[in-house]
Amino acid sequence: IRQRRPWALILCACALLAAAGLLLSRRLSWHGSESAGALQLTRVTSDPGLTTDPAISPDGKLLVYASDRAGDGHLSLWVRQMAGGQPVRLTFDAADNVQPDFSPDGTQIVLRSEREGGGIYAIPTLGGEARLIE
Repeated sequence: IRQRRPWALILCACALLAAAGLLLSRRLSWHGSESAGALQLTRVTSDPGLTTDPAISPDGKLLVYASDRAGDGHLSLWVRQMAGGQPVRLTFDAADNVQPDFSPDGTQIVLRSEREGGGIYAIPTLGGEARLIE
């Protein structure tokens, strides 16, 4: 009969205690978040047709997304205030404009466009001329 090494038993006991502690801390953190309030989902767009690729500005005040709501057969970018109001169309060209995202300072929106052979463009957040950046 081989002798068991006491350090192996101690190591196994430590691993079990660590796992139990992790499970307990996760359970407590979930319980704490439930007592702070339930997760609330809010609908922010109600466009007819396809609406895709949403992005929220760094300050949380604006939403930009791609939509075919204009009815011209292409995805255009639209921006709206998170607090409400009507969306404002940012792109008007006859090409799909998708995958928008805000610059870190929130002054520009970068997007992928199929115009002029395709590429990455930047447009001022509140509208203006899009310029090719890549």
